[in-house]
Amino acid sequence: MAKNISIAYSPDADDAFMFWALETGKLKDDSFNFNFQSLDTQSLNKAAREKTFDICAVSIGTLPHIFDEYRLLPHGGSVGEDYGPVVVCKDKKHLDTWKDGPVAIPGENTTAALVLRLLYPDIPTIEVPISPFEEAFNCMDDGRAIASLLIHEGRLTFEDHDCIQLVDIGEEWCRQHKLPLPLGGNVIRRSFDNNTLQRLNRLCLESIRYALNNKEAAMDYLIELGLGNLNTKEQLSKYLDMYANEITAAYSSSCYKGIEKLLKLGMEAKLVPSIPQDEIDGSFWAETTSQGH
Repeated sequence: MAKNISIAYSPDADDAFMFWALETGKLKDDSFNFNFQSLDTQSLNKAAREKTFDICAVSIGTLPHIFDEYRLLPHGGSVGEDYGPVVVCKDKKHLDTWKDGPVAIPGENTTAALVLRLLYPDIPTIEVPISPFEEAFNCMDDGRAIASLLIHEGRLTFEDHDCIQLVDIGEEWCRQHKLPLPLGGNVIRRSFDNNTLQRLNRLCLESIRYALNNKEAAMDYLIELGLGNLNTKEQLSKYLDMYANEITAAYSSSCYKGIEKLLKLGMEAKLVPSIPQDEIDGSFWAETTSQGH
């Protein structure tokens, strides 16, 4: 009998791209029956903390809160190399005063919020739900926030909302630490036996590889579904190049170092709890693969 596997990811283009082949049946394994659900980033983080799904897309900043239940998969990452979430405002008068805040953040446990607090610890923030997307801009119009921290496709479309970029926190992170900024990843329930873990690991990787090798068809699918907030195929392609690429198919050593640095700094700042080293360096997957499981 096929085992039911629940998978949750965000409605953003890079997440849907990763799971396109599995969700549409282009890749199959008769041992599993996959059930998919799409939730916004903060809801995914909450669901992971509540142990809701078998495989779940989460913010890297959430890992320390869930490692007792989940393992980080060695692929599926959204990683910024000299780019990342951006802080924007709507009025030039805030170019020099935006750090007085408040800055709207898309969720307390998002990586973007963690990095903002590490880079600018004195900035007051308010949480503005990531869904609906327009709220990130509405909160500046109605005076709830001076600026907004934008994640996902928002970093490419903010000019369409008459916004001015104040800082790219991914660029600033890379400048300070000489490391990429790992923003999101996929986790899997650790209670599975090693054989099941490795088979699901392989299928998720094959789904990413399939999409990378069939990018045009994948983009047509995403456009047909109207996923994300990108206005043109050119924007979609640019976004996927940024966050669904070869690094997504396999974390590099520098990406693992970026995860370690981010969570270490977060722990030192008492923003996240501690997490064992082997949960964030990929060693578990290397060892189980070498053992033939």
